[in-house]
Amino acid sequence: MNPVLATPSFLSHLKSLYPRRNLPTSNPWYIIASVAFCASNRAEEVPRVFQYALTDLKAESDNSEEHKLLARKMRDALFKAGLTAGYPRTINSLVALHEVMSEELRDTKPMR
Repeated sequence: MNPVLATPSFLSHLKSLYPRRNLPTSNPWYIIASVAFCASNRAEEVPRVFQYALTDLKAESDNSEEHKLLARKMRDALFKAGLTAGYPRTINSLVALHEVMSEELRDTKPMR
C-alpha cells in the first residue's frame, strides 16, 4: 500500500507557492497537483486534491457555479494530461475523481 502524499499540510504548502488572485479558481495549484499525481500514476491522490480544493473554495464562497467551475477545470486538466501522461493513467484518475464528486458537480450534458 502506498503512503498518502496529498496531505493537508502538503496541499496547503503547495497552494501557498502560488500568488492569490481575485477568483479562488484562478489559482492553478490544484490543477498542477492533480495532473502531477495523474502523471505519476497516483490516481488515489487526485480525489484528495479535489476535496481539499473544494473545501477551501466552500470556505470562501458558497456560489455553486464556482464549485462547478472547479470540477470542470480539474476534469479538463486531467483529460488534457492524457496526451503526455497516457490515457490509462488519465482514465484511472478520472474514475477516482468521479467516485468522490457529488452529483450536482457532475456535468450531465456536453458543453459544446
